[in-house]
Amino acid sequence: MATGDADAVRRFLELARDTPDSVWGIFDDDVEWVLSVNRAPDFPTVSRGPEAVREFFRRWSGTFEDWDYAVEDMVEGPGTVAVRIHQWGRGKGSGAEVDSRFWQIWVMRDGRAVRVIHDIDRSAALEAAGVSS
Repeated sequence: MATGDADAVRRFLELARDTPDSVWGIFDDDVEWVLSVNRAPDFPTVSRGPEAVREFFRRWSGTFEDWDYAVEDMVEGPGTVAVRIHQWGRGKGSGAEVDSRFWQIWVMRDGRAVRVIHDIDRSAALEAAGVSS
């Protein structure tokens, strides 16, 4: 059964691509968005604060044509939600095809995300979320 944290993350991921302004409230004022995987040279490894996370999303999605993503798995832990994401698209200008899968670990406090960490490995993501694989 989903908790309020899992429901909040699911809602964010369902609405963020089409109506992002309706869901930015999920982020705590001190949120950190950490890219340990899927890093790009012109993007920070850590974005701090809701405005920095918004700017990251705006820039990231703006580099693609036909960009989209889907949630493939979601696992809850104490105060955390681990989500497996499949993203795909084609780079603007370069036409390079992108197709990748990765995990996000959402660390939640009082229904708001305080840290989101990208990881490529399921076991590491589940361990970070506090659940066994």
